[in-house]
Amino acid sequence: MRLPPFEYQAPATLAQVLAVLQEKGQAAAVLAGGTDLIPRLRQRLVKADLILSLKNIPALQAIEADGAGIRIGAAATLQAVLEHPAVQKSFPGLVQALKSIGAAGIQHYTGSMGGNVLLNTRCLFYNQSEFWRSGRERCHKNGGQVCHALAESKDCHAVCQSDGAAMLAALSAQALIKKSGGERIAPLSDIFSGKGDAPFTLAADELLTEIQLFHPPPGAGQSYQKLRWRSAIDFPLISAAAVVTRSKGIIDRARLVIGGAGPAPLAVAEADKILKGQNPDQGLIEQAAQAAQKQAEGFIVDNTIAPAEYRRRMVRVMAGRALREAVTGGVK
Repeated sequence: MRLPPFEYQAPATLAQVLAVLQEKGQAAAVLAGGTDLIPRLRQRLVKADLILSLKNIPALQAIEADGAGIRIGAAATLQAVLEHPAVQKSFPGLVQALKSIGAAGIQHYTGSMGGNVLLNTRCLFYNQSEFWRSGRERCHKNGGQVCHALAESKDCHAVCQSDGAAMLAALSAQALIKKSGGERIAPLSDIFSGKGDAPFTLAADELLTEIQLFHPPPGAGQSYQKLRWRSAIDFPLISAAAVVTRSKGIIDRARLVIGGAGPAPLAVAEADKILKGQNPDQGLIEQAAQAAQKQAEGFIVDNTIAPAEYRRRMVRVMAGRALREAVTGGVK
């Protein structure tokens, strides 16, 4: 499938990028690695008069660490993040998640950190060619009034399948968002709207420029578990990210996030309530995993290559695996 015609610009400064976004708004699409944008352009899922490349702005590719934490430029490649010593030392769960994305020869050297976080929601009935979609009534995500995955639904159930977003949410990451004349810092989870057809809260003139992480306390365990058919390339059918901090064997905090279930990474607050203040055993972990399954059940529909009922059952399995690994010290 050929790309549609568009204007292409590669500004030399961030200020120029923000000025163009202010002027063009939704008529412009931002290009970092392009591993999500280019296929969607080919499938005519994106209509943009202007493609705005970030390749000439080194500041957006920088990764900086200090005593407080690490700052990752939104255009930094997945491979650069994976190889950074501070990431490997303090955030092994993020390394685990990013290693699971795509295939190293394709995704890691071109895909960007910000691009993976802002991976558009996906649906088996939407992420198809224009010709394929022409045989069906337009769905909610395509400007219509139906959901092909769930009959009579008034909402879009397209799924957030970003590996990075789920793990970053579990790590309580912050997002630096800029526009011409201003900037704001927000919890990374706040940039997700929870709506499948319009999954992000960023305004048309705003740009995610940096992801910020604080070093976890000593003894924090991290884990990312991903269910997929193949060992590479596939998006998650269901994923679970866990970060557990302990003092003298007692859990201070347990943060569990489920990916691949609904339109946004799904934080399971009940897991923290079950595990906090406890010396965890298999029974408590199973309780927390069951809470995750119960919370995710209502979001999961038949819109991926795996049956919805199977994915619902596997939420408990993936959550249990992630919590067990995190409780015992996490991935090394």
